[in-house]
Amino acid sequence: VSFFTWLPVPPVTVGPHTPRRAIAALPWVGLLLGALAGAAAWVVLAAGAGRRLGTPKGLLREPDGTPWVSRACAALQAGGCGAVSVVVGVRADEVAALVPPGMHVVAAPDWAEGMGASLRAGLTAVATRDPGRDTLAAIVTLVDLPGVGAPVVTRVLERTVMGKSPTRVRASLARAAYRGRPGHPVFLGRDHWAQVLVTR
Repeated sequence: VSFFTWLPVPPVTVGPHTPRRAIAALPWVGLLLGALAGAAAWVVLAAGAGRRLGTPKGLLREPDGTPWVSRACAALQAGGCGAVSVVVGVRADEVAALVPPGMHVVAAPDWAEGMGASLRAGLTAVATRDPGRDTLAAIVTLVDLPGVGAPVVTRVLERTVMGKSPTRVRASLARAAYRGRPGHPVFLGRDHWAQVLVTR
């Protein structure tokens, strides 16, 4: 059962895996990315064993050899993200070696307990790095979602952060929806982190 099924979040429609060319239609995208970069921290969950796939998710690669974890980080950066944390678990050293420079690698020693354990590790790391509460929210995605590219990231930031007061951002809960079906990324305003951290 997904850890996120309990979250009472309204869907934020970002389109059916919005094509990359859509970002070119946004003449204000440069201003948007600069303004939003520091408001939210991104957490990529890459700790799972990937039993159904036969290999840890954090070690999966594109047909051209590009690691999924580096692809996910590149999409987040291109979409306008600030700090990115990658949570590793099974074969942690091997997965960490694939994380691009400049990303934060977070170990989840209890990753085998499920996705919730990985999320708690990621949120704890973000909160520890930012005790002053400058980071208003965490946006969570999974490493095994190749369809979540830079345009999706930009749209999520636009819908959840742009034009919103810090108080409203901290109180927000939202998740992306594709043709009406909820998915990732999931947006967790900082006011909700404490509840997530005590949930088992």
